[in-house]
Amino acid sequence: MAISKALAEFTGAIDAAYAELNEVVSKISDLEQQRARIAQATPHTDDIVAVFQRGLQAASSNAERHLKSYCDATFGGNDAAAAVSHGRSSNLLQLPGYTLSTQERQDRMMQGKGAEPLETNVEILTYLLRDQIAAELPSLVAKVFPQGSGGMTSADRNAALAEVDAELSRLAAKREELYAELHAASQAVRHPSDRGSV
Repeated sequence: MAISKALAEFTGAIDAAYAELNEVVSKISDLEQQRARIAQATPHTDDIVAVFQRGLQAASSNAERHLKSYCDATFGGNDAAAAVSHGRSSNLLQLPGYTLSTQERQDRMMQGKGAEPLETNVEILTYLLRDQIAAELPSLVAKVFPQGSGGMTSADRNAALAEVDAELSRLAAKREELYAELHAASQAVRHPSDRGSV
């Protein structure tokens, strides 16, 4: 009678552990789906504008670096006086964004083109218009991507993800604990201790 009661209690404990494990696994699945929804949520307009502002800043920094390099090479060498001689001009918006290789220069000359491509240097243009571009960005983004106004900010996204990740970590630890308990119970049933001969 005592053995039957013990077996019933043992079986009940196993069933309860399996039920708790299933609940934990289900919660983990739900949280993983919630995490995906948070990660994929539409970004807020402010964060979209910030992306373009970082690009604006990078282009402006590159423009300064390229202009300095051009000025150092053109006006800082032995031919500095010739570089500013009467009648000489240089189009700021057509400065090369990078130095062409000798082969590229030769190819252009063979094709009847100038040694340097006369293309608008977008970085210089961006630098010159950076304040106007920065001022127009918020309204432009709001106009072309209106759904961003109801989007999730990076701060809110990071906070929500941190909360979900903390709960996922807790549930994962609980899941491993239940797996270990059920494994130990299974081993005890399959390999009972040697009680000696009766």
